[in-house]
Amino acid sequence: MNSKSQPDLQAGAPSPITTYFEASLYGLVFTSVLMLVGTGKLDLPATILAPLALVVKGLRRLRGRSAELSHFAATILLILTVLLMPADFFFWSRSHAADAPNPVLYSALLATVHLLLAAVIIRAYSANSRRDYLFLAMMAFSCVLASAVLTVNTLFFFLFIVFMVFAVSTFISLELERASDGAVAASQAAKRPKRIVRALAITSIVATISVFALGGVIFFALPRVTGGYFSGYSIRPQLMTGFTDSVELGKIGEIKRSSEVVMRVKIEGNPSLFYGTHWRGIALVDFDGWRWSSATLARGRVSPQADGWFNVGSIRNTRTWHPKRSLKYSVLLEPVASSAIFLASDALVLRGRFGAGTGIDAARRNFLLEDSTQSVFTPFPPYSETQYDAVSYPPDATPDDLRHAGENYRPEIYSGYLQLPAIDARIPALARQITANATDPYDKASAIEDYFHKNFGYTLDLGAAPVKDPLANFLFERRAGHCEYFASAMTVMLRTLHIPARYINGFQTGEYNDVGSDFIVRASDAHSWVEAFFPGYGWVEFDPTPAGSVAQTPWYAGLHKYSDWLALTWGDWVVNYDFVRQMSLARNLQVSSRNLLSSMSDRFSRTYDATTKRMRAWQFRSSTHSWLVPVLIVFAVGSVIVIGGRRFRAWLAQRWRLIRAGSCRASGREASSLASLHYREMLHLLARRGFRKTETMTPQEFAASIPEPNVAARVDQMTQIYQTARFGNAFIDSTVAVALLRDIRFALKNITAA
Repeated sequence: MNSKSQPDLQAGAPSPITTYFEASLYGLVFTSVLMLVGTGKLDLPATILAPLALVVKGLRRLRGRSAELSHFAATILLILTVLLMPADFFFWSRSHAADAPNPVLYSALLATVHLLLAAVIIRAYSANSRRDYLFLAMMAFSCVLASAVLTVNTLFFFLFIVFMVFAVSTFISLELERASDGAVAASQAAKRPKRIVRALAITSIVATISVFALGGVIFFALPRVTGGYFSGYSIRPQLMTGFTDSVELGKIGEIKRSSEVVMRVKIEGNPSLFYGTHWRGIALVDFDGWRWSSATLARGRVSPQADGWFNVGSIRNTRTWHPKRSLKYSVLLEPVASSAIFLASDALVLRGRFGAGTGIDAARRNFLLEDSTQSVFTPFPPYSETQYDAVSYPPDATPDDLRHAGENYRPEIYSGYLQLPAIDARIPALARQITANATDPYDKASAIEDYFHKNFGYTLDLGAAPVKDPLANFLFERRAGHCEYFASAMTVMLRTLHIPARYINGFQTGEYNDVGSDFIVRASDAHSWVEAFFPGYGWVEFDPTPAGSVAQTPWYAGLHKYSDWLALTWGDWVVNYDFVRQMSLARNLQVSSRNLLSSMSDRFSRTYDATTKRMRAWQFRSSTHSWLVPVLIVFAVGSVIVIGGRRFRAWLAQRWRLIRAGSCRASGREASSLASLHYREMLHLLARRGFRKTETMTPQEFAASIPEPNVAARVDQMTQIYQTARFGNAFIDSTVAVALLRDIRFALKNITAA
C-alpha cells in the first residue's frame, strides 16, 4: 500500500478505536525501551535520555500535538545517526565496554542499541501515518530482542508481560481501525467509546493470558538441551570484583560496602542447621606480607559420574570419615570475578552445568577443577549465572577430640602450610604470649581467636594512607580492621607456632528468607577466616573477626524477601531450566497425580459407602412411615416455589393454565384470556429463535415480518385467533391454538437444524 493512499490518522477528531490504537502503540514502544534500560547494560546518557524523550512525546501527544518532525527531517536524522555509528563503536561504546569479557562484541551490540533507540525516538516524533505506526511496532519488537540478548532477569519477565498485553492490544485495535475506515462500525463505536475501549482492553488481557498459559505448557514440556544456543556467548559488562585467585589486604572492605546479591542458597531441611555456615570459595596458602595467593597449587580435572554428580573434596584423605549429618542445598551464583565455586565446608558431591559448550559438545566440556586445598573451580569464566546442587558433611569433632589429635602431621601438610615471609619480630612474640597457657594446637588456636574477639575492633574505615607493614600496623597500632586482617594475622601467628593453617576467602551465611526457604548472600557478606589442620580430623574453621555493629533492618525488608524468592525461582525454573529440572518436574507431577487419584478414589469409596448406608436407613424409615415420602415431596416442591421468587411462580401459573386450557372450549371474557395466554406463549417461542415483536408493531405487522413461510403461515393463523377472541368476543377452541403452538415449535426446530 502506498503511503499516499493511507488515511491521515491525525486529521479531524479521531475515533475511539484510533485513539485506543495510538495509546496501545505508545505503551508498546515505551515498554520496549524500558526493557532495554532495565537490563542495566546501557551507558548513563542512553539510560536517561531515551525514556525521557518518549515521556515528553507522550505528554505532547496527550495534549493533542501532532508530529514534531517531517518525514524529510526524520530521514536526514536517521542517515546522520547511521553515519555516526562507526564513531560510536570505536570511541564511545568501546570505552564503556572496556571491562566486558568480549569488548569488541559488546561495543558492537551497544552501538547497535544506540542506533535502535535513536531510530525509535526519531520515528516516534515523526509518525503520522499507519505505515509509520507499523514501523514503530517493529522497532519495539527489535528492542525486546536486544533486551533478551543482554539479560533475562525477573524485571525483563514482568516488562515482557506488559509488552505482550500492549502488543496484542495494538494489533487488535490496528485491525479494527483498518476495517472501520469509513464503515458504519466506526460511527457506532464513536457513540459508545467507553464500551469499545473496555472490550478491547479485556480482549487483549485475556488473549495475553492465554498465550502465556499455552507458552508455559510448551516451555516446560518440550525436551530440553543442556544449554541455550547463545549460552557460550553471554554478554555481561561487569563482574562483581573482589574474589580473585589472590587477595590483597584491604580489598575485601571495598566490596563489603555493597548490598548487591552474590548468590542465593536454597536449602533442604531445618534452616537452623545452616546458621553459622561459611560459604567457602578459595583457600590461599602463600603470603608475601601484602597478598595471599595459591599460585603454586596445581588444579586437577574432575569429570562427572554417569548420574551427573561430581565427586569433589579430598576430605576422605584428610580426616577419619564418619559422617553424622549432611547439608543439602542448591546455589544460584551470580557472576563474580573468580572461577571459584562457593560451597559449605567439606563438600563431597555437587551437580551442575559448568562448561561452555552446547549440544553434544556440552558433555565433554562439562567438568570442574580442584586443587589440594579442596577448592573447586569452573573451567571457564562465569559470565552468566551458575546454578548447582551440592551435599556437604561438616566436621563433627568435639573440642576434646581436637585436643587429643596430636601433632603428627604428614610431610605435605607440614611443608605446605607453614610458609612465612619476613615478618615483624613482634608477631611471633605476641603469638607465644597469647598461647603461653595452652598445651595443644587446638587450645592455642582458640586462645588466638579469643584474643582478637576481646581486644580488637571491627571497622571498614581504615584510611587511604599506605603503610610499610600492614599486618604489623594492624596488630600493634590500629588494632581494628576488617576480616582479611584478622584472618591473615591469625594464619600467620599459627604458622609461627608450627600449626599448619591457611587463609580462606568466601562469604558468611547470609540472610534467611523464610518466603523461599533460602539464604540471600550479598557482597556485604564477604568474609575471610582461618582453617587449621588436626591429624585424623582434617581442616577445622576458626573465625577471629569480632562481630561488627548490627545494621537496622528497614521497614521494606519484607518486600525484598518476595523479590529475592522470585529471582531464585526465576533463575532455577526458567533461566537454568534444563533436562534435569524437567525430569524432576515430571517426576513430581507423576507422584502428585498418583497421590491425587489415590486420594480421590479413597474419598469416593468412603462417600459411596456412607451414601449407601444413609439410603438404606432412609428406605427402612420410609417403609415403616408411609406418610414420610409424600410429606418430603410436598416440602421440596413448596421450597422450590418459594425460593424461585415471583417470576418463577408466575411462570408456573402460566404453564398450569396452558395445561388446563389444552382441551377446553370457551367464549367471552374467558376466550379472550385464553387467546392472550396462547399468543404470549407463541411470542416467547419466536423470541427464543430471534424473532422479536417490538412495541411499535401491530400483531399483523409482526406476522408479516416473519421471513420463514412455514412459520409465518402458522403465526398468521394464531394472530387471527388472538384478534378474533380478544377484540371480537368470539368463540375459541383451545385445541386449535395448542396444535398451532406445537406446529410452530416444530417448524422453529427445523429452522435451527437447517
